[in-house]
Parts: sequence; structure tokens; C-alpha cells
Amino acid sequence: MESAPKPVLFSISFKALPQVNPTANRSGAMLQILSQRWHIHLLTAVPNAAIPGCAAADYVAGWYPTGLLRALEKLKLSKLIDLLVWPDGDVFWTLPAILRGYHLIKTYQPQAIAVFVMPYSAALVGIVLKWLTGRPLVINLGDSPTCTDMHPVFPTWLHYHMFRWLEDFCVQQSDAIIYVSQTTLERVRDRQPPAQRDKFHLLRGGGDQTAFDEPLPPHPPPPDIFTIRSA
Repeated sequence: MESAPKPVLFSISFKALPQVNPTANRSGAMLQILSQRWHIHLLTAVPNAAIPGCAAADYVAGWYPTGLLRALEKLKLSKLIDLLVWPDGDVFWTLPAILRGYHLIKTYQPQAIAVFVMPYSAALVGIVLKWLTGRPLVINLGDSPTCTDMHPVFPTWLHYHMFRWLEDFCVQQSDAIIYVSQTTLERVRDRQPPAQRDKFHLLRGGGDQTAFDEPLPPHPPPPDIFTIRSA
């Protein structure tokens, strides 16, 4: 007897394995788990992306104005990049990702869209694709754009409020939103209207609970004597 075909999940992760960084590790861990029940189609900015269990990984290059950015740096006007390029430098990836993502969604007909952030520009891709296709959207935000541990400094007071607006906008436009920090989750959830608060979910380490099952090895006691050496 044949088993029922797996539903299709369209995933967006600007960073992906085999890259080694928090977003790539988080998306890779979660997609490997989801691939047990879903056919995963991944849209990424990594040319050689390879995640075990994913049906396909589609690479999209950004349309970066490299010449203009280099010219601003040579003119020592790189501060303008921080002020004007928002929400991050990968915003130039959003348009080609939306165009390619729309084509892939029409081709594969996924049941849902899942986005892994950072960069925060990736969330904008998922939101626009939800508007265009009507698919439910899950945003794995990980760390908050207004978390002072992750982002202690903003270019201007306006930028802080723009990032706060962006985070609330992601909550409003998503069907579910995921954080890795309980403290951050509660802080953001508490400022949302009651109708939005059921969207929040906590998944640490990409959802791989086994990574936290084994206790940490004991640390050796500190030495009684230490030496300060001058260079």
C-alpha cells in the first residue's frame, strides 16, 4: 500500500549549509527535521547549498549595486550606506528572490512558506510572497531586531523605531513566528494586541531537542595560583 505523498514546504533562508553561521545552522537543523514529513524546496543566496533531506535548493543572486557601494566607501561616505540601506545590506537580494520565489511556488504548489532570518530582508521576501500567493507564512525570526544584546547600537533613533516597526510587522503578517529566546519572545509578545499573541513559538537550536539532552561536562576547579606575564 502506497503512503500518502508528503506535503510541500517552500523555505527561504539567505544563509544555508554548508555555511557555518547561526542562521545556516538553525535552518539546516530545522529543515532536516521537517524533511521527515515534508518535501522541502529551499530558496537561498548560497550557490552550493546542500541540506540533507531537502528535495531541491534553488540559488538566487542579489542585484547589488557593487560599483556605487565601492564608490561611497572610497569617498569615505560609507556612513550613508548605514543610514540609507535598510533593513540591512542584503535588501538588494529581495527583488530577485521574490521573482524567483513566486515562480517556484507556482511550480511546486507548497502548502506553506517558512522563512529563516537573518538577514531581516529575508522576512520581507516571505511576506511579499504570502501576499502574492496566499500561502500561510511562518517566520523563524530567531533573535529580535530590537534585542539590545544582539543590536546594542542603531545608526539613529529613527532606525531603532523602524526596526521595532519591522518586528511588529513580521508578527502581524505571519501566521506563526518563532524565537530562540524565551525572554525576547515574552517581551515582543507582551506589546502585541491579544489577537496576535497565539502566533508566538519558542524553538531553541533549530528545534533539535537532543542537542540539549546531555549535561555539560564538569569544569575543572580554577588553579590556586596564577601568573601575570608582561609582553
